Amino acid sequence: MDVSIQFDYPNTTFTNGDTVHGKIVVYSPNNITLSKLTVCLTGESVLGLTDTNGILGNWKQQEKHRFIYERQVIVPHQTAESQHRENIKLDFGYHSFWFSLKIPDSPDCCSCPPNSPVFQSGIEKQGSRSGDFPPSMKNLVEGVDVSYRIDVALTTQRSVFKSTLTKTIPITVWPADPQLPLGLLPASEFLSVDSTTAKILGPPTSLPPNTTSRTPQDPYLISSTHETADLLITAHFLPDFTLTHNRHVVMHLDVTQLNSTSHDLYLQSFQMLILGYTDIRVGTATRTDLSCWTVASRSNLERKLFSAHAELGSDCHIDSDLWEGKNVDVAVVPSFEACGVVRKYEVEILMGFQCKGGATHKVGRVLFVQLRTPVRISSGLYVHQRASLRGHAETRDSYVGGEVVVPSYVANGLRYTGRDGCDGCVVGEMQQLPPTYDEAVRIGIDRDFEDEKRKYVEGA
Repeated sequence: MDVSIQFDYPNTTFTNGDTVHGKIVVYSPNNITLSKLTVCLTGESVLGLTDTNGILGNWKQQEKHRFIYERQVIVPHQTAESQHRENIKLDFGYHSFWFSLKIPDSPDCCSCPPNSPVFQSGIEKQGSRSGDFPPSMKNLVEGVDVSYRIDVALTTQRSVFKSTLTKTIPITVWPADPQLPLGLLPASEFLSVDSTTAKILGPPTSLPPNTTSRTPQDPYLISSTHETADLLITAHFLPDFTLTHNRHVVMHLDVTQLNSTSHDLYLQSFQMLILGYTDIRVGTATRTDLSCWTVASRSNLERKLFSAHAELGSDCHIDSDLWEGKNVDVAVVPSFEACGVVRKYEVEILMGFQCKGGATHKVGRVLFVQLRTPVRISSGLYVHQRASLRGHAETRDSYVGGEVVVPSYVANGLRYTGRDGCDGCVVGEMQQLPPTYDEAVRIGIDRDFEDEKRKYVEGA
C-alpha cells in the first residue's frame, strides 16, 4: 500500500487566509478496510540554543512553538443526516480523497515539547493570536527552523489488528503584508525620513616655505584647514521604512549644504548594506545573530554635488543609478515577530565626500558619513490580492514596493479558484530555458525550409 499527496497547483507559495486544496491518492494492492484517514496542516518553529550560564556547564535548550494546527477527518465521514460512522472498503487500485485546509489569518502560538506527536486531538496549551506568521526558514539562521507541512495518517484494519501509514510533504508559507500596496510615488510621498549631519574638511592650508628645508631641531608644522562643508544627508523611504523582498530598492537620497564654502564638494564613494538581526530566546538563553547583504558598492565616482560659494541651503538629489536595479536579496526574509524569535533589519548607507579647492587644485581628505536606519522588509504579498481579477496582478505587482525581480521561478500573477469557490495562491512555473546553439541552428534550417516550401507552393 502506498499514499501520496497531490496539490491542485504545485510549487505554490501560500499566505494568510489561503486555502490549501489537494487530494490524497491511496494505492491498494488488494482489498483493505480503511478505518481512519486524517490530514493536518501544521506550522511550527524549532528553536535551539546553548545556555553557557548554567551551573553545570553548557546546556543545550530546545523549544517547539506551534502556530498552525488545522485538522480534517476524511474517514470516517460523518454527515448531518447520520451520526453513524463506518469503515470504508477499498478494492484493488488507486483511490482519491479530496481535502481542503485553510491557513488562519493570524497565528495561534503555543509551546510544545520538542518531541510532541504530530497527530493529536487538540493542542494542550492554547496561546493567544498575536504576532506574525514567520516565513518558511531552513538553514538560514543557526538554531531557527520554521516549517509548514501537510501530514496524512491512514489507518487500516485487518481483523482486530490496526496499522497506520503516514505521509508528510512540506509547503511554503509567507506572511501577507497588512498594508495596501503602493504605486509609483513622487519624492514628496516618501513619508519615512531619516537624516544625519556631517562636517567635511576642506583642503589643507599651505605650509610655510621653510617646511621643506627644516632641520631635526625645528618644530613640526601640521597642515590644517579653516573651512568645513556642513551637510545634511536625508534618506526617504516608503511609509514604515518599507523595502520589499526580492524587489528593487526604492529610496530617495538628498544632500543639503548648510553653509557656503570656497571649495567644490564631490561624492567619491557610495555603499548600501542591509543588516539583519535575528533575536532568539529559548528558556533563559538568548542570542542575536547578525547577517549582512551588500546592495550596492561604488567607488571613484568623482561626482560634483556643489560648486564653490553655493547658496546656503542648496539641495542636491543623489542620482538613483547608484542603487537602481539592485534588489533586496532573496535570502532576506520578511520582518516578523513570532514566538521566541524576532527578525528585524537596518539599512546602512556609507558615503564618501571630498572637498576640492578651485584654482589651487588642492584636495581634502575623503571623509565617510554613515546613515543607519531601521527598515521593514515586506513580503510583497498583500491580503487584498485574493480578491483581484485574473490577469491584473502581473501589471499591479510591477509597481508594488519597487520593480519585480524575475527569479528562477517566475510567477504568472494569476490566482485560481478552488472547487469550493475559495481563492488559491499564485502559481509558480519554471522559466523556459533558451535553446542551445545546435537547437538554434536546427530551428533556423527548419524555418528556411518551410519558407522555401511555402514560396514553391504559392508559385505553383
